[in-house]
Amino acid sequence: MSSAPAPRYGFRTAGYRNRSLQEAFESLAGVGYRGVEICLEHPEARPETMTVASAETVASLARDAGLEVASVSYHADAEPEEPRSENQLRAVGLTRPLGAEVLILN
Repeated sequence: MSSAPAPRYGFRTAGYRNRSLQEAFESLAGVGYRGVEICLEHPEARPETMTVASAETVASLARDAGLEVASVSYHADAEPEEPRSENQLRAVGLTRPLGAEVLILN
């Protein structure tokens, strides 16, 4: 009889805007999460300031904490249309360097 793999749970970084991403990753891993959605609304992950190199660093921080980057998201509902559209395009280019294959846009 084979047993099914244990489910892996993840959490979004949206709830950690007042903490560094490293602190968020360590906190999430510490309570048992194994995946993370990196929200580009976080002050350290804003698409207009994040580079490919800084995205790769963020991905490394998540991996070092024991987390798999399940997805990247950019909602930015309150942002004006033009910068929001530009940031959505930037988010496309940051998704793989952040370690994800899934991008959620709103």
